Amino acid sequence: MSEPPQIKDILDNGIAEPYDPALFDYDEVATDVDGLDAVGDDELAEFHERKFLLVRNVFAREQIDRACDAMHDLIFKRGKGSYSIHFEPGVKDKIDQLQGTEREHAVRKLADFNDVDPRLDALLYDSGVLAALVKLGLDDPQMFQTMALIKPPGGRDKAWHQDRAYFNVPVEDPIIGVWIALDETTPENGCMFVRPGWHDPVVHFQRRDWQICDADALSLPIKPVALPMQPGDILFFDSLLPHGTPTNYSNQRRRAAQFHYASANVRKTSLEERLAIFGEEGKDVTC
Repeated sequence: MSEPPQIKDILDNGIAEPYDPALFDYDEVATDVDGLDAVGDDELAEFHERKFLLVRNVFAREQIDRACDAMHDLIFKRGKGSYSIHFEPGVKDKIDQLQGTEREHAVRKLADFNDVDPRLDALLYDSGVLAALVKLGLDDPQMFQTMALIKPPGGRDKAWHQDRAYFNVPVEDPIIGVWIALDETTPENGCMFVRPGWHDPVVHFQRRDWQICDADALSLPIKPVALPMQPGDILFFDSLLPHGTPTNYSNQRRRAAQFHYASANVRKTSLEERLAIFGEEGKDVTC
């Protein structure tokens, strides 16, 4: 007999602390391509050089609105499958009492919701996106991780990091992230920032989050690039690409879906093997 669906309430382990605004100083706004059909050899070369590709107008507004409605339902536990809701640590003692906007603004992210709601699955399993992932280098791309990321007005930053630092997968096996804007994203409300072309592992520390040390991020030789996006735009990015999002200093909510894909034959490693590369242990380093 199969286990009944479970909805897990999880307290996020990040903390809100001041940080140097220079971490998100930028001179460049990302260039883009209009639609998946326009992704050709030049765009593929750019992806492999800069480790990201911004594609406009992939999903219609109606699809995005349905996905947002699905996220709303999951936040209020109307989902019909197993998934997790990650709350800000400050609501630890009142999660069950949260209602309305207060509950929505207390949620940091949703996770592991594949095959829970067809409105989100429509983005996750989109044939055009999967075909683009093959072009970008994945052999038979398979869903590796699902998240929905929520940054309400005042929502805290996501410090600079590499997603690969979270995954027990060899660094030579490709994993590609797909970040889908569900609202307009701007530097003021917490859009994505990247450091293009960087593809070496960087040691991570547990500070505001599991992150690249702020001092190390400031010293990276490549300046941040801002990626303002409209609902339905997609960012494809290599999981070794350093990226982050600043605090939302606007009065505009910023929501996004983020999926990771790997080839069907992706290998697995242990936590110890991952930390030997990305962790601070045994490296005589400090932050």
